[in-house]
Amino acid sequence: MQKRFFMMMHLLRRYGIYVDFIYLMNQHPDTVQANNVLKTEQEAAKQEFETKSVGMNDQDKQKLDQKLAQRIEQKRLELIKPISEKVVAATNAVAGEKGLSIVIGKNEVVCGGTDITADVLKKITGK
Repeated sequence: MQKRFFMMMHLLRRYGIYVDFIYLMNQHPDTVQANNVLKTEQEAAKQEFETKSVGMNDQDKQKLDQKLAQRIEQKRLELIKPISEKVVAATNAVAGEKGLSIVIGKNEVVCGGTDITADVLKKITGK
């Protein structure tokens, strides 16, 4: 872990470019629709649990709950993947336009650097 930290600090000092990936994911236009789909999936799972769990013992209820939670997580991953790919593509495009070979995630930055999040967001939203 310490080695990774020093490597990241070296890269930041040398290149100094970072992006807030989580912010970009949250700001992506497709995220609203994905969140709505996920909310609908969660509500359906809740209804399914309430219907199927009637008369079940605690162990079976727990198994059903885990099964439904896994289904929701799978759906979440399915919805996030294309958004993530679009954010990465936009980040790569901005990096290419700026002649950057490395862009570090904001969470890896301790201090300093140049934030290109706004440039990537413009690429994503066209605004």
